Amino acid sequence: MRSRDETCRILESALSIATSGVDEAEVSLRGGSIGISQFSRNHLHPSKELNQEQLVVRLWAHGRSIACGTTEVSVDGARECAQQLRAEIDRLTPGTEAKGLPPPQSYSPIMAYDEQTAYLPTIERTALAARVLSAAIRASKGSIGPDIYRSRGGVYASGSFLVGRGGVGSRGELLTYAIANSRGLMAYHPSTIVSARIEMESDGRTSQGWVSSYKLDNISLPELIEGTLNKVLFHAHMGVLPPGTYGAVLDAEAVSSLVQIIGQQAGLAAMMEGRSFLAKGLGQQLVDERISIVDDHSHPRHNGAPFDCEGVTRQPVTIIDKGVGHSPVVGWASAKRWDRSATGHARSDDGLSAGEAASHLVMSGGEASLDTLLSQTRAGVLISAFDGLEVIEPQRLRVVGTTAHGMYAVEEGQRTTPLVGMRFDVSLLDVLSHVSEIGTSRWASGAVVPPIRLNEFPLYASI
Repeated sequence: MRSRDETCRILESALSIATSGVDEAEVSLRGGSIGISQFSRNHLHPSKELNQEQLVVRLWAHGRSIACGTTEVSVDGARECAQQLRAEIDRLTPGTEAKGLPPPQSYSPIMAYDEQTAYLPTIERTALAARVLSAAIRASKGSIGPDIYRSRGGVYASGSFLVGRGGVGSRGELLTYAIANSRGLMAYHPSTIVSARIEMESDGRTSQGWVSSYKLDNISLPELIEGTLNKVLFHAHMGVLPPGTYGAVLDAEAVSSLVQIIGQQAGLAAMMEGRSFLAKGLGQQLVDERISIVDDHSHPRHNGAPFDCEGVTRQPVTIIDKGVGHSPVVGWASAKRWDRSATGHARSDDGLSAGEAASHLVMSGGEASLDTLLSQTRAGVLISAFDGLEVIEPQRLRVVGTTAHGMYAVEEGQRTTPLVGMRFDVSLLDVLSHVSEIGTSRWASGAVVPPIRLNEFPLYASI
């Protein structure tokens, strides 16, 4: 893990090289050290220790910006990138891209680094994976799991334990952890991550679980194993549901995937260009009035960096307030183009080019547990998670997908038969307008969200 002093020396040296002969320049460090212990069908694979750190250089000249990245984090790496970029810029026709990088910013510190997690020994990480396999093997023998069902074909565990330090996300994606530019901006935010993802398979059924935190002590592995096993070890046969509209309880993992789609479509550029649900929904009642959705990097279950990939200070943004479309998130480029204040929401999927999106989402919750929501459902379905989600009409947040990873019948307030997955085609705005009860929020698959009970949810074909 690079110290602040070492990081600043690298960035300052790289910046001094990059600024020569151009209007403006930016250099950043992303990624870091990653350790992965993977397993599949009850077999451990050799652990991997990876160095995934990158130096990214962006230059502005002649109304154009251009970027490149290198794994050579050194003066030589910066020089090679800068030379390549200058040669490419000289070949481009002049553009109209407005220059003006963010000026120096002030940041509130966020606790997201844990020394014990950062240097967790490989053998201890592997031991965590072995505990999952042990639980699957014991479940195959019927020594753990629900009394009403014992697997006929065995229980098989697959998944991974990931530990990262520097700028590594919970999915293993590379994040910016330090950045400097020619206007004097300098930002540094080291973090750690431990992410456990498991899938249990038995007799043709699968269930998935995922938990993540910056600190190993915050993760309850027994709870993750038990929850995942209980979903797959529940009944000997899968039922088939006829197409129709059903009352539904969506567990937090299912809600999380829907809310994250809302965050992806909440940028100012998409709104101003008519590609977002906010284009006509700003100030309008969009969903149930009990629903508020905020992007807040400082939430204790997110612990996100206090700046985005351009070094702009992140600010909490209320996207939906009591059901009403409230505000988009704003990256630096959009802020300049439409004369708005940037909220620190530029995102970079590859470190080279940025869009904008909300990625630290929090949805307001109530007091009810998942069991309480089920007990209030006389007949319907429980949907544990969605799969294959695709936005086909962003203005209405129209989404297609399947319930492939865990759907169950609910009868007289009890979860009963597991069901074959089904397809759906819905507007998320319609779905979130038919909420009858909201549960307690928790971290689930990348967002802090509650389970919800819906009056209706359409399912049109088995998969």
